[in-house]
Amino acid sequence: MAITKIIADSITSGAIANTPLFRATVSGTQAVPDSTATKIDFNTEVYDPQSTYDTSNKRFTPAVAGYYFIAAKIRTAIDNDFGYFTIQIRKNGTVISAANNAHFNLDSVVASVIDLADDNDYYEIYTYHNKGGTENYSGDTNEMQFFGNKLIT
Repeated sequence: MAITKIIADSITSGAIANTPLFRATVSGTQAVPDSTATKIDFNTEVYDPQSTYDTSNKRFTPAVAGYYFIAAKIRTAIDNDFGYFTIQIRKNGTVISAANNAHFNLDSVVASVIDLADDNDYYEIYTYHNKGGTENYSGDTNEMQFFGNKLIT
């Protein structure tokens, strides 16, 4: 009974919580040049109760060390088939997770990772395509998302 009370008190006090957490999306389409790694403009917060996502530099900085689940989903606005496009989750500028997709009409790609972060590490989302020119990515807030949360360990 005492252990149950300790756990309940910890949850109520916030000592055990999946925070910080955030979700960001886009406010419109984004032009992405051919064969160039480009940061996705996740400039709109859906939620960010701990103020750890910065819309000015499109970065999540945890502010609390621990293990984090980080994920992102992107979609092009390209309505024909071509080679491929990719999504990259970068930590402090280095790719730590990526996914590629052969592109078919208005295709999407998703990447995720569980990562150990310090309080001042930062995460960003990049994309790359080989369509042959500058192309728009979707402005649909359901298709363009960047999100994460601290894991309870």
